[in-house]
Amino acid sequence: MDSDREGHDPDAHDLHTVDRDRIRYELTFELDDPATVPIERERLTDAILGCLTVDGVQGFWAERRVGGRHGRLTFEFDDESAWERFRDSDGHAALVTTLEDGIAAVERELWGPGAVSLGEDGPLVVPLERVLPGSLDPPADDDAEPIPTGDRP
Repeated sequence: MDSDREGHDPDAHDLHTVDRDRIRYELTFELDDPATVPIERERLTDAILGCLTVDGVQGFWAERRVGGRHGRLTFEFDDESAWERFRDSDGHAALVTTLEDGIAAVERELWGPGAVSLGEDGPLVVPLERVLPGSLDPPADDDAEPIPTGDRP
């Protein structure tokens, strides 16, 4: 193994590297007192592990707001097709269900690469060339009720 650091393979995939050209999917939630939250740790762990086995997941982070009670799970994908496979997976469905069963407010957001516009007209942050899929939920039957995603305006 050629390496520039002892024990580090420069060709190995590193889940800790942030690639700003990737798509990020975030689930944000408020962490209540563990004694009053009906979420089961084992069920949540199993749901997260199920998500990490979905083909196309390139990164994962779990974060907690400093000095606050909010948590965030972030998954990263190379492209729209990888995101859609994840969105439609049993692992993703299990994670969303597990979080929503145990935590009242779960917000889900999809982020894509952007750039700061230096022009005087238009928005400050503009999307890069690719366009993200419009829904955070798998395609549903025409009769199904839409699931609120907590998207911010």
